[in-house]
Amino acid sequence: MAPRPKSKWSSQPLDFAPLKQEERSYDSALHVPREQRERPLSSTHGSPQTPHALPPRPSFSSSSRMSTAVPPSPTFSTQSARTSVTSLHPEPEPGAGDLIYERSELGGRISTLFAREKVLAQELAHRGVHLPPSSAEKREAMQREIASLRERIVEESHARRAAELALQQERRRRERAEAVMHDVRRECNAPFVVPSLFDAFAEISRLTGEMISVGAGAK
Repeated sequence: MAPRPKSKWSSQPLDFAPLKQEERSYDSALHVPREQRERPLSSTHGSPQTPHALPPRPSFSSSSRMSTAVPPSPTFSTQSARTSVTSLHPEPEPGAGDLIYERSELGGRISTLFAREKVLAQELAHRGVHLPPSSAEKREAMQREIASLRERIVEESHARRAAELALQQERRRRERAEAVMHDVRRECNAPFVVPSLFDAFAEISRLTGEMISVGAGAK
């Protein structure tokens, strides 16, 4: 038999044959028939084994959805925004005219409410309903008591002033009587004065003292 002519590739080592055989075995393992993949495998004892579930394919819908989702915008509370605005722009203080007007308005409202309360209390009393005294009635009673105490204080002050005036007048009279007695005693020491005049001056001083004591006791 004639020898086969050598080609230019015959000198190279044939290392690709096992690689091709491995590729065929891998391809045959991947391309398994559908009946064989769905048919349960039997063990040595004849009991069917459950096939292993294949891992699920990764779905790109959730990742794309997460990538295309709009990031949440930061939210700020209305209270914090309002406080920041008020801190930047403080409200102006009310003027004196505004305060006076507000005070007069409040006084009118209070008087109107007091009048209405009195009318309601009268209607309830007419119908026989007895209610405890309200705050307005307590305030009025306290004001009446304060007014009476003030009147008493005024009267006491007037009486005290009158007593002080009477005391001053009495002191003046006493000083005059003492001066007269001093003069009488001085005149009695002189030789040209009649001794009987001393008794007359003493009687006058006694009568003056009695009159002063009677007037002080009558007051």
